[in-house]
Amino acid sequence: MVVVMFLQFYRLISLWLQLFFSSRIINLCTLYIGHFVLIFDLSMFALPLVFF
Repeated sequence: MVVVMFLQFYRLISLWLQLFFSSRIINLCTLYIGHFVLIFDLSMFALPLVFF
C-alpha cells in the first residue's frame, strides 16, 4: 500500500516537473523569438534613418 502511494506520488511529481520544464522551455523560446522580432523591428526602423 505504501509502495503504491509512493509510486503515484513519484508519478505526480515527475509529471509536474515535466510540465514545469516544458513550459519553461516554451517561455524561453517565445522570449528569444520576441527578442529577435524586437531587434528586427528596430533594425528595420533604424536602417532608413541611417541611409537617409
